[in-house]
Amino acid sequence: MFAHMHGWFPWINIGMILGLLLIVILYSLFKGGRGTESLVGIDSCSGEFAGLLIALMIILLGFTYLTGRILYNETKMMQACDYPWWSEDLKWDRKKAISFPICSFFAGIGAGLLGIGGGMILGPFMLAWNVNPQVSGSTSSFIILFSSAIACL
Repeated sequence: MFAHMHGWFPWINIGMILGLLLIVILYSLFKGGRGTESLVGIDSCSGEFAGLLIALMIILLGFTYLTGRILYNETKMMQACDYPWWSEDLKWDRKKAISFPICSFFAGIGAGLLGIGGGMILGPFMLAWNVNPQVSGSTSSFIILFSSAIACL
């Protein structure tokens, strides 16, 4: 039943991450900035610029909601089947599915203001939620890689 969690390559998860990365890269190319013109001719601070930003926010909120629902439903299904949890496993409930994206949002804002990777801020949050330190460290490193890739554009 949980074969996708034990030994199988998580194609859906990787596909969602790569899809989000592609969406953010396209957004960066379409909006332009930092001395680079938009690929589609969008002027900074124009109506099209605002529309593109709003569209990106709607897409990102949709992905966040979808991911939270998937994690919450997966946890419920695992609990119903008496899944053998490890002590470090994160059991997603409604509170965590709501608070984690909110903390991630503010971590992203703080990272943008400070000019650092978001993982440097989000890592201690994950440790406070009793996430396995190896998982927290690797997730933080991945977030920093993601942020750096977007900043290169």
